[in-house]
Amino acid sequence: MRAWKAATDAIAPPAVAFGLRAAMAGETARTRERVDLAWTGPRTGTNLLPRTDQALLSVIRGAKESLFIVTFAAYRVEAIRREVAAAAARGVAVSLVVETDDGPDGRIDFAALAALVDSASAVRVYEWPVEVRPRSNGRHGTLHAKCAIADGDTMFVSSANLTEHAMEINLELGVVVRGGDAPGAVARHFTALMAAGVLRAR
Repeated sequence: MRAWKAATDAIAPPAVAFGLRAAMAGETARTRERVDLAWTGPRTGTNLLPRTDQALLSVIRGAKESLFIVTFAAYRVEAIRREVAAAAARGVAVSLVVETDDGPDGRIDFAALAALVDSASAVRVYEWPVEVRPRSNGRHGTLHAKCAIADGDTMFVSSANLTEHAMEINLELGVVVRGGDAPGAVARHFTALMAAGVLRAR
């Protein structure tokens, strides 16, 4: 208000009102979305980033209605397996998208599935069938995404597979997005891929 009154050029009140509304909308958008980093690897005295496994576990534990988990590989991640089971037990609709093996039939990698769930009947398991994947130079595409999305509101995206090494000794970097449009957009995208048969229930 002081700047407006002190301005040498006349500024119409509607223009000031528009500027205030725009600033308010921008601040609302900024505060409703929070982005944090997660890290596994060498640490320095100033590195206070949360570990990859803790960031992922917080997303899984926070799920109330729906949970998507997408990974290329899973191996020896007992804490994550327990939290996935707990989410399913409290009524969360858990959907797992896991990579198939490299065999000629491209079937689900059951070792990865067993690392994440006690019983596949407790969750919905999806695969990206080899026959619908794009190809280049005789090779098909790979399901290489790693993410978890809770309730379309919180999302973890990382370089880390769900493996013991990725959670403990690799150098991995990821982000946790809470609020905003991105988590819901990614959840809707995976849902659309499932509805279109690109990702198929096994």
